Amino acid sequence: MCREIVESNPAANIKKPAKERTRGRFHSLDELPEIWDAMEALEYPFGQLYRLLIVVSMRRDEVAAMPITELDLAADGDPDNAV
Repeated sequence: MCREIVESNPAANIKKPAKERTRGRFHSLDELPEIWDAMEALEYPFGQLYRLLIVVSMRRDEVAAMPITELDLAADGDPDNAV
């Protein structure tokens, strides 16, 4: 089997679509319980999504695209009773 090896990165000169921004502020551990409680006022799926973002260290779009089968839902399938 013959393999052709590329000598240089063909994407080396492609510019990024936007400038990367670093975050200047993060929520403190003291703020998280207040945010958690406030999520109860949001309707499905947003309250549960933001609570999940507090618990897991993933990006918003990664969590939003997560297949429901990867979550451990309650026996009744109600997201509010999920583990």
